[in-house]
Amino acid sequence: MKIAIPTDDGIHIARRMTAAKGFHVFAIELGEIVDEELRWIKAADFVNNGRYALINDCSAILSGPDDRVEQAGRAQVPVIPVGGSNITNIIWHYLGEVARQKADTCCCP
Repeated sequence: MKIAIPTDDGIHIARRMTAAKGFHVFAIELGEIVDEELRWIKAADFVNNGRYALINDCSAILSGPDDRVEQAGRAQVPVIPVGGSNITNIIWHYLGEVARQKADTCCCP
C-alpha cells in the first residue's frame, strides 16, 4: 500500500492539497515503511488534474486540516484529513491508528 501526503518542502504537510508543490509518498508493508519518495509536480501536471496521475498508485491521501476534501475527491482515492504539520509525525500517527483499528477488530480465543 502507498500513502501520499501533499507537501511544499518534503518535511511539512501542505495546507491545501490542491496547491501543493508535490507529494511525499510512503510505501507501507505489514505496518512498516519500506520506501519513501518525493514526487514533485511540474507545470504540465496542473492541466486537467494531472497532479493526481503522480499518485494514482496510492491507496490514500493524508491531507491537511484546512484542505477542501470535496475538491480532493478528484484524486479518486480516499482522502483522510489529519492534524499536525510534520510529515514524519503524521505518517507514524496514521500507522499507529491503523494498527490499533486492526487490533480492535481481531478476536483472539
